Amino acid sequence: INRDVATPLTNYFYYHALTGYYYRTGDIENLKAELPALERAVEPLSNPVYKAMVMWYQVVPCVYERDEECVADYLHSLQSMHPAVKRHLESNLDYLKLMVDMQMVLRDWPQAEKAFDKYASRSSANNKHSQSSASILGVANLYSKIYSLESEIERARRIKRTIVGVGIA
Repeated sequence: INRDVATPLTNYFYYHALTGYYYRTGDIENLKAELPALERAVEPLSNPVYKAMVMWYQVVPCVYERDEECVADYLHSLQSMHPAVKRHLESNLDYLKLMVDMQMVLRDWPQAEKAFDKYASRSSANNKHSQSSASILGVANLYSKIYSLESEIERARRIKRTIVGVGIA
């Protein structure tokens, strides 16, 4: 489909999805092979989140290869990242797990523990949100069942009145 459209934005989304797939399936060799295309696709775009996502995927091979210098450079680059972009990345559990992994590559145990605490906190918040959504859905289902039962009672009353009315006549 993208061959027909091929706008800068669709090219970015295509390569972002592809590298993201390789990242999440642990296929680092294919991720590394697609990174240059993702880097080219993000060049014409001005969105800082898209550029930060590319930087995220660029550091993944460094973590897998335990390249301390590359990981340290990435972590240093975070200091100049806009706070809104950082918040966006830190809302993602995969990213937070990667932050833990990066600190472990550097053998910075206190920072790894802090990164893990962020991961655990976000995971807990996600679980609470899911449970809240599930309880809302459960309440909606309960109201639907109550309405159905009330409708059945009303229908039964009408039938009873009709039967009594026919019996009297």
